[in-house]
Amino acid sequence: MKRDSSRNLVRKRADDSDSDEYNAFGGQESDSGPEEMSSLSFGAIRNAQKNLDQENEDSDSDSGPEESSGGYERSSSKRNNKGKDDGAPKKRLKHAPSEASSKKRVSVIRPIPGLTMTKSGADSASRDSKLYRDIRFDATYGKANEDRVREDYAFLDEYRRQEIAELQAQLKTTEESHVRSQIQTQIQSLQSKLKTLEKRDFRKKVLNDHRQQQREQAKDGKNPYYLKRSEQRKLVLTEQFKTMKKKDIDRAIERRRKKITSKEKKDMFSGRD
Repeated sequence: MKRDSSRNLVRKRADDSDSDEYNAFGGQESDSGPEEMSSLSFGAIRNAQKNLDQENEDSDSDSGPEESSGGYERSSSKRNNKGKDDGAPKKRLKHAPSEASSKKRVSVIRPIPGLTMTKSGADSASRDSKLYRDIRFDATYGKANEDRVREDYAFLDEYRRQEIAELQAQLKTTEESHVRSQIQTQIQSLQSKLKTLEKRDFRKKVLNDHRQQQREQAKDGKNPYYLKRSEQRKLVLTEQFKTMKKKDIDRAIERRRKKITSKEKKDMFSGRD
């Protein structure tokens, strides 16, 4: 009997301590002061914390597993979509101006406010009308004279060289990697453009000199010999090697050899198919 009474007394004290701990941690209003809080043992505080955690779990389970899992899935999907949208191209605006290639003729002729029509109505306007004549696609103007265009705009080469020098100076003072890559891309583009134009000018000069020699021979009574396209390429290549150093010649020959070998391999495999 004494043992039973002592056990009941211990249980009663434990229940009282749990209720006090629950009240101390905000479960219910309590009049306990800071002195009583400081007198609580570590085990009592731990038990009270477990009770609070259990109540939080019960309240979360009442909301339902579907809502909690759905919320997690939505949040994770938002994060994934956010990461994808960073690298994806932005959506085109609805009212943005339309873009069209300059290499194609305008298919539909629309009336323009403030522009006088040569004929009544936009539908009756024909392509022969001067108002809608596009010299880029008009056969009567013929093909563009590349030599004349090159002579007229040869001064742009000097601007390109100046721009390359400015970009190279800017590259020396720039430390950011992405900015340096952009500058290097611009420099390579300008250098490639200049190199292409110089090769074209050199080819034109070599062929013009050869034609001039043939004209002089024709004046002397000799039959002129006009080169085929394959012979023109060989002549230009020979003259180009004459102006190059031995090191550059070896490098160019090796590059050309690799190109020919690669082409032969492609032709060999394509023949098997």
